[in-house]
Amino acid sequence: MIRLNSAFQCPAAPLAGFIAVLLAFVLSLPAQAAVSTYTWTDVTGNTSVAGSWAGAISPNGIGLAGDILNFNNILTANRTATLNGTLTAGTLNIGDTTTTNAFTLATSGGGILIMDASSGSAAINKALGANGNDVISTGLKFNDTLAITNASTVGSLTFSGGLRSVSSDITFNGAGAITVSTAAIATGGNLIKNDVGTTTLSFANTYAGATTINGGTLKLTTSAAALPGRSAVTVASGATLDYSTTNTIIGSLAGAGDVVNTGASAILQIGRNDTSTTFTGRFVPSTPANMSITKIGVGTLTLAPTLASTYTGATTVSGGTLKLDFANTTLTSLMAATPLTLTGGGNFTMVGKAGLAADQTLGGFTVGLGGAITLVAGDVAGTTLRLGTPTAGAAGGTLLITAPTNTKVFINALYKDTTLNNRLVFSDGTANTFNWVQNNNTGANVVTAYTPTTSLPVAGGGG
Repeated sequence: MIRLNSAFQCPAAPLAGFIAVLLAFVLSLPAQAAVSTYTWTDVTGNTSVAGSWAGAISPNGIGLAGDILNFNNILTANRTATLNGTLTAGTLNIGDTTTTNAFTLATSGGGILIMDASSGSAAINKALGANGNDVISTGLKFNDTLAITNASTVGSLTFSGGLRSVSSDITFNGAGAITVSTAAIATGGNLIKNDVGTTTLSFANTYAGATTINGGTLKLTTSAAALPGRSAVTVASGATLDYSTTNTIIGSLAGAGDVVNTGASAILQIGRNDTSTTFTGRFVPSTPANMSITKIGVGTLTLAPTLASTYTGATTVSGGTLKLDFANTTLTSLMAATPLTLTGGGNFTMVGKAGLAADQTLGGFTVGLGGAITLVAGDVAGTTLRLGTPTAGAAGGTLLITAPTNTKVFINALYKDTTLNNRLVFSDGTANTFNWVQNNNTGANVVTAYTPTTSLPVAGGGG
């Protein structure tokens, strides 16, 4: 039998050797570099000049992740600091809070600003009371999430040299105005707009991630692709997307905020990323006729707002489905009398609500290359869609209108089965029964003159 000695102890010599090896390893580790702070003085000049910095030490080429750069001292005039080398920092503070004089961070000879946090996010901050219009025109690279904040409600902060990263997010914060112009935001990450201020994008940007507007306004002021065409856009309640530009294309739209156009006539195309989303916000342009909405891509965009949209420009469905859902409202109408065009197989669906007599009026509608208008009843309260005068667009397709029990479709013109060369087909929802659209009854123009058949005549349709 083997007995274990409960009093067994590790020999002292091996234990002492182990401790010595461990201590030597710890001592060999590099010491944690202390965070350094560099403050620009009241001069104009190159950042490589030591005398331009407090303490006569330039951070050119020696700055480390987590360091602090201050361009926030009291200025006697507007000042330009020219980066003629590499400046690296985790935090950059900019703006004179005593005067309205401004800083410009320019570049020369390949100078660049690298934002790199030792932990957490890198940050560029403009303080409350910094009332000058500060500009960062040097190229800027960020290796971590970059939080840009302008707390000044008077002075602006402009980036005109580009902001690029491999994969990091970029956030815009504060109550003040921030502008990105003349060079792109290029990153594999997301763009996030927070707080009540306005961020303006005035250049074609190429970031790969989503666009989230949590607060304030994200404003687009370029005819180019200020938002990447496949970016999924979310506008939170109380926030605003202002696309005051021409033919803006976005991947998808979700959220509960407002989409506006404060500029000239412009089209917003939604759906290029081919996903399905729900938007419970509103389309409310400054001038109703200056906003037009086009649904593209194969997904479904569901509009389920509480309050009504006010735009009167065209609504076009050239791909997928645009669904108007009354589930979240007590209003009986959720859109202005916008003209409706269905083309390329695009569909429009209207979904009623139990206990609500939904009664939506749209403008004239155009029949393009196929598609469908479908009504879904809430209950016996009824769901009604009123359309304006129909016209034919591209030849070759028919439009199917489906209006089952407790729904009605009105066409605001006398419509015979041969009108538009038999382009409109009607169904009451019964499987495999349909016929040519007619509203030959006297007066109301409701599509009710209907004799179901399981086989439309060969002649007519789509000519």
